[in-house]
This record gives sequence, C-alpha cells and structure tokens, in this order.
Amino acid sequence: RMSQGLVSPMISTKGFTGRGGKRLRKRYPPGSVVGASSFFLSCSGELIESVFPQLVVSSKFGNSAEVWLLDTEAWDSLDPELQQILENVALKQLAAEKQHTLLSGE
Repeated sequence: RMSQGLVSPMISTKGFTGRGGKRLRKRYPPGSVVGASSFFLSCSGELIESVFPQLVVSSKFGNSAEVWLLDTEAWDSLDPELQQILENVALKQLAAEKQHTLLSGE
C-alpha cells in the first residue's frame, strides 16, 4: 500500500535526440534515485531551482519507465528509520556520481 503523496505512475518515454544540440549530461539506469539533491535542498528551504536541470525520461532502457515521486509531506510522515535509509541511499549515489564525474574529466 502506498502512502498518500507517494506516486508510482508508469509513464511513456520517447527517443532522446538532444536538447538544442547539447549533449546528454547524465543517464540514470533503472533503480536510480534522481532529484535527491534538489529534494533535500527544497526540504530545508535552500533550493535555487534555476540551478537544477529538468529531468528527461529516455527510451534507451525501454518504452516506459516506472517513476516514484516522494513529496515533502509524505517524507515528513515516514518513519525516521526509513528516512535514514533513504538518506543513506541518496548520499551513496551522490558520492558515486561525483566520482564518475571526476573520472570522466568533466
């Protein structure tokens, strides 16, 4: 059973051709947590929205994607132990992304 505020719609994807000739900066495989930085900055009132790009769902991994959205209200209602687990997952993925960026020379 899903909590109110936690949504898991199946959404259609479309082929990615680029955004105005710009290259795709990151592609997240299935199972990834995306938007964690903007989520946690938003929770603390420190988000500068113009800094974060809009996320695009690519068709590289399939014709549809399962997207789970956790809003601030639902986050606040989660058990603190579950919040800690999700924070750890987000932190580990953020560290892996930073390492990948450094290794790729960006």
